Order: sequence, then C-alpha cells, then structure tokens
Amino acid sequence: MNGEEKIDAKDFTTKVSQSSSSINLHIDAFKLGRMPGNVTINANNIVLNPNETF
Repeated sequence: MNGEEKIDAKDFTTKVSQSSSSINLHIDAFKLGRMPGNVTINANNIVLNPNETF
C-alpha cells in the first residue's frame, strides 16, 4: 500500500465449534501489517448450505 512492498501475514489459530447445525468461528486478535490496532474475528451461527457454502 502507498508504494510499499507487501507485508507477509503471520500464522494464526482459528477456533471452530459446532452447535447443532450452526458453526462458530473465532480468531484471536492479530495485527495487519503496520496498521495501528488489532483485528479480532468472531462469526457466530454460520449455517452451511447443502453445497457446503455459507
């Protein structure tokens, strides 16, 4: 971005749990490049379609 080289993403752990027919996904806080702050991902009650998409 802004003419700078791409910064590699670091590896992170994804936590997945299932409750009946829905899936919960959680990724702990991580930093993107040199941006200030962190990103946390929580996706709850994901329902898979019959073709395995959501």
